[in-house]
Amino acid sequence: MITNRILMITNKIAIGENMGTFSIWHWIIVLTVILLLFGVGRISNIMSDLAKGIKAFKKGLQDDEIE
Repeated sequence: MITNRILMITNKIAIGENMGTFSIWHWIIVLTVILLLFGVGRISNIMSDLAKGIKAFKKGLQDDEIE
């Protein structure tokens, strides 16, 4: 019974049925590494700059529609 289950799991891995999917643990580890590399302050600055860029882009689109 246990050996059959192990064979089924190894066959799934060999076939690749679970390949390409990420669990919540993968994302937690990735986010932790990113926070360690960049720091919280730098990420908030990047997000702030991104928001300003999006706002400027939207304003530019509205200005083009008016003219």
